[in-house]
Amino acid sequence: MTPDTEAGLIARPKEFHGGAIPSYNGVACHNLIRLSLITGDREYERRGRELLRQAGGLLNTSPSAFPFMLAGLDLMKGPSGRVLVAGRKDDPSTALLCGVVGTGFFPRVVVVRTDPDTAVPILDQGERHPGTGGAPAAYLCVDQTCRAPVSSTDALLSLIRESGV
Repeated sequence: MTPDTEAGLIARPKEFHGGAIPSYNGVACHNLIRLSLITGDREYERRGRELLRQAGGLLNTSPSAFPFMLAGLDLMKGPSGRVLVAGRKDDPSTALLCGVVGTGFFPRVVVVRTDPDTAVPILDQGERHPGTGGAPAAYLCVDQTCRAPVSSTDALLSLIRESGV
C-alpha cells in the first residue's frame, strides 16, 4: 500500500495469500465476479479471471490459503444465479422477495432489484421485467436463462433450491 512514486522499494509484492484477514486480491477477485453477475458486464469477470490466472500456480499447490479466490472461482464456474426482483423499492413485498436469498446459504446467488417500468440496459439485453398483475415479481436466472416470474417468497425459495445454485 505505497504510492507508485515510492523509490525506496526493491519490489512491490502482490499478496494473494488469505488468512484470518483475507487478501486484497482474493476479495477483489470475488467481488469482481459478483459484480459481473449483478451487472451482466463481462469486463468484471475478465478482470477476476486475470487475478485467478496470476495466482494460478499458488492456487494449485496451496488452495486452502486462498479462501476468497476459491469462492470467486466457485462463483464463476457455477452454476450461478441472479434473482432479479421487479418491484418498487418502497413496496414491502419487494423487500420480502429481495430478502429470500438471505434466509439460507446460497453463496452463488446475487440479488438485483429493478423498477418494473425501467429497462435494465446490461442485464438480459435491456428487457423490461414487469411484475405479475401489478405486484412485485422475482425472476430466477441461472447461467443466462430466466425462469417464469414468481411473486411469493415460498415459490422463489423453492425455485432457488430446485435450481442447485
